[in-house]
Amino acid sequence: MNAYRKRAAAVLAVVSLAATAGATPDLGDATNQFGWDLYHKLSAAEDGNLFYSPASIALALGMTWSGAKGPTAAEMARVLHLPDDDPGTLAAFQEFLAALEPRRDAYELHIANRLFGRQGAGFLPTFLDGVAQGFGAPLQEVDFMGDPEASRILINDWVAEQTRDRILDLLAPGTIDRDTELVLTNAIYFLAGWAEAVKEGLTSEAEFHRPGDSAVAVPFMEKTESFRYLENDLVQVVALPYADHELEMVVILPRETAGLADLERGLTWGEIEGWVDGLAARSVQVRLPRFELEGEFELGQVLADLGMPTAFTGRADFSGMNGEGGLFISKVVHKSFVKVDEQGTEAAAATAVVMKRTSIEPMGDPVLFQADHPFLFMIKHRTTGAVLFMGKVADPS
Repeated sequence: MNAYRKRAAAVLAVVSLAATAGATPDLGDATNQFGWDLYHKLSAAEDGNLFYSPASIALALGMTWSGAKGPTAAEMARVLHLPDDDPGTLAAFQEFLAALEPRRDAYELHIANRLFGRQGAGFLPTFLDGVAQGFGAPLQEVDFMGDPEASRILINDWVAEQTRDRILDLLAPGTIDRDTELVLTNAIYFLAGWAEAVKEGLTSEAEFHRPGDSAVAVPFMEKTESFRYLENDLVQVVALPYADHELEMVVILPRETAGLADLERGLTWGEIEGWVDGLAARSVQVRLPRFELEGEFELGQVLADLGMPTAFTGRADFSGMNGEGGLFISKVVHKSFVKVDEQGTEAAAATAVVMKRTSIEPMGDPVLFQADHPFLFMIKHRTTGAVLFMGKVADPS
């Protein structure tokens, strides 16, 4: 985390996806609500930049929830904003993931889920069939008991492959031991160019005002054209489309140079949705810093504080996985990466849930949008409405 805190400025990177018919919009909204709840917890603990993937975490926890029962399942459902005990939720996850699949080759969005389970553990066919159908997650048996370190490396290698080597060493040494029963893993990789190229000749250095009244000179990219835009007394909001216009980055810039902390404090996801819904075409001169961020979190205590403590104790009920219970969540590990430059955006994230046995407006003159102080940003997929990545930028140097 120390290296992470030294990286770029206040960024809220949210990949959001607009609504489709059926149950998918509900899961998109659930992911966004969960992601914003998580943002408040993580931002309070981070002095500088922040970046993570709500979608990756929600998918890994969604697979875990599918094997939970009783109070454990109820707590997880509330935290994930899922309907309690709805038999159609697994089918909704399947529709949701299908809606996220790129329809053309203009950009890359790869999402993979997998279970790594102890050899001979005897997981219930109903559980395995459910996660295979709902999440496209097969079970791969590994020798946690005989060679936990080789199992850890195998999982890390799978994550690295799925994320084009952007997420390395997701599971640190010691995370996996002989008591490990199951690791539920998600990986997401995103790569897209801007819808219209940004000319590198227009990039120039300018000051970015960091928290604490200091400033740093960083490269600012510049482009003037018609963008979807909104402004009010609190913020300026602009949407920057990627190739094929299926996804876009939404940047939320406080009016006050030092206004991000106050904005975050009282901001709700409903307000953000209202701003995004109110975006309208306008000529905008956008000046945005290049930035590159990484994030790494162990989310157990954060998730317990959000309202699902039972899953991390010996009272956890995951009997839907093996028919007899005796399992609890040992760790929820998350790593993420994002790079934004003149070419576009590359982002990746991975999440592992480690389980052990309890024995353990119109056109006119351009308006200036100069993001030279901490801001929020969202990468928005305009078909489903789910937050794939979140964060904040405080120092893009």
